[in-house]
Amino acid sequence: MWVDLPGLGYAAVAHTQRQQWSRSIRYYLQYRQQLRLTCVLIDARHPPSSWDIALMELLEEWERPFVIVMTKCDQLPTTAVQERKTQIESLLQAYRYGAEVIPTSARTGLGRNVILAIIRRYCLAPE
Repeated sequence: MWVDLPGLGYAAVAHTQRQQWSRSIRYYLQYRQQLRLTCVLIDARHPPSSWDIALMELLEEWERPFVIVMTKCDQLPTTAVQERKTQIESLLQAYRYGAEVIPTSARTGLGRNVILAIIRRYCLAPE
């Protein structure tokens, strides 16, 4: 099962709604026993936000495997994508449960097969 959670850093909603979502998301990510992998989507055009880093820290604390999916890579030069990937990879060195950083583009299909292979690997692994 795939679950798409709202992006709290960019959602244009009232503060009370954002707080409600945050509580629900935290509960889901911490206690959902069937959860095998979390994909943290980060817009490649920007450094990881405080929301992104807080989420990675929580996933690490809860011992939840995660991958970083860099989105919108088609909107940047290849060198900028590589620089952002290197930046995020250096951030991940502090984490045991952060697996990989995958540059992607919905428009070009970049990274699609890599993400599917990683998801397959986590979903088929014995518990």
